[in-house]
Amino acid sequence: MTHAHIPSTAGALLLGGLFSTILSGGVSVQCLLYFHHYPEDKLPFKILAIFIWLVDLLQTIFIWVGLWYYLVEHFGDLTAINSTPWPVASITISSTALTVAVHGFYAYRIYILSKRKWLLPSFITLLCLTRAGFAAAITAAFITFPTFSSFRAHLGWLFTVGLSLLFGTDALVTASLIYYLYTSRTASTSPVNNTLRWLGQYTMRTGIFNCAGALSALICWCIMSHNLIFLTIFWAIAKLYANSFFAVLNARASLRRRHSLALSDPLRQTTRLSTRTSGSIKLPRPRSITKSVSVPQFLDVRSFHSSATSSMTGTPTRPR
Repeated sequence: MTHAHIPSTAGALLLGGLFSTILSGGVSVQCLLYFHHYPEDKLPFKILAIFIWLVDLLQTIFIWVGLWYYLVEHFGDLTAINSTPWPVASITISSTALTVAVHGFYAYRIYILSKRKWLLPSFITLLCLTRAGFAAAITAAFITFPTFSSFRAHLGWLFTVGLSLLFGTDALVTASLIYYLYTSRTASTSPVNNTLRWLGQYTMRTGIFNCAGALSALICWCIMSHNLIFLTIFWAIAKLYANSFFAVLNARASLRRRHSLALSDPLRQTTRLSTRTSGSIKLPRPRSITKSVSVPQFLDVRSFHSSATSSMTGTPTRPR
């Protein structure tokens, strides 16, 4: 980065800082909504939520301290844009702490969905710890080589491997969650199946955003050595993870409303099946309505995943 191009260096950093701050605001709003709507959640998950919110806030502070260094303290100094001050190095640690915490949360969900099989969650945890080690090495390298040019020349492969591990972990987590959600469905068209289908689609959308962020940062780092666009994307990645974490927690209210609606209107499923087969509507007998809804084991209220869908258990009332 011998000759700094202002739009793709300082300009990219400014836009990245603004976008990351907007995402951080979303994290704060979702955190407040979580503690407002789910005060009965278990203490470990409340602690995890507070930890993710605090680390996200700390990362935002580091971002703006770095922007102050580049755009105010060294205004007009084109050589300063190539340096790596301590806030930039600190962002690496805070981002890794966020992503590792969220991946650990997803690993626990996979452990519950897979009926407590430990092999795949353990492998995901191992990938997270490995990436944490690379993040510590990258931070030390930023301190040892205080410019992006020298870091890329000597130890740039560390950043490449770290982003590759992040993308690989994202893809594995997303694919595993979708697989276990869809294989948990039964042959019937029960409200539980509809909820599982919605969960699978929701998981796919959030996973695609996380994977796209990691892949974009990796591509920009590998092919755009003359600018800092990769750094702006890297700043936003952790914010995407924090938002996806709180989105999963807060989506439970929507899931409860969906399932409650399905249970309060048991004719809906029968109507759908009847119109597909014969074109007519057949009303169910009252005794068929009084049966309890069968809920898979992983949706039991004693597990966290069921706290996401705890209202799925219950007994429909007889229509008048």
